[in-house]
Amino acid sequence: MNHGEFYLKRLHSLSGFFLLLFLCVHFFLNSYATVGSGAFNTAASFMQSLPHLTFVEILLLGIPIAFHGIYGLVIWYRGKGNLGRYGYFRNWMYFFQEISGAVLLVFLVMHIWGTRIAGAIAGAKVDFQWMTQHFGNPLFLIVTVLGVLAASFHGANGLWGFLINAGILTGKKAQQVLGWVCGLIFGVGFLGFALTLISFIR
Repeated sequence: MNHGEFYLKRLHSLSGFFLLLFLCVHFFLNSYATVGSGAFNTAASFMQSLPHLTFVEILLLGIPIAFHGIYGLVIWYRGKGNLGRYGYFRNWMYFFQEISGAVLLVFLVMHIWGTRIAGAIAGAKVDFQWMTQHFGNPLFLIVTVLGVLAASFHGANGLWGFLINAGILTGKKAQQVLGWVCGLIFGVGFLGFALTLISFIR
């Protein structure tokens, strides 16, 4: 591995960690739907009223997502899978990391277009009623469930890889404990989404 590839992989890992932090904030704001439509609309209005929102979205979200997704595909293309030869647990996790990443990339394109770009073009306000109407579409509902499932797994498993590759946790026992913690993060993240979803469709 040359120096350029080394730094690109580190940047890819760091961008993933940054996007995971954003995902947590995004999940948290959406969870206001469990309190009621008024609470969700207040949170949504706050986000939509941020100054220079479009610039912030492009610089802090659009560019990191594009880099992480595209370079992730490059890593996947260059990689040599050994699942069939070994089948260890971590190899399975790496395999599902690749699959979830591909699913997540497709979902993000659809999600950003459907909830941000198309809404802005139409002049629609993304509020509780808007979300309820969209989740009434079975296709939108299924795609969102699969996308959030992929995001929850990809983020939690990616956090494990980030902390290991950064040299923060190196011992075998520490890595095992981290694996359980990341599994808990995955479960709690998807459960939180499920509760939020129920609030929109009930």
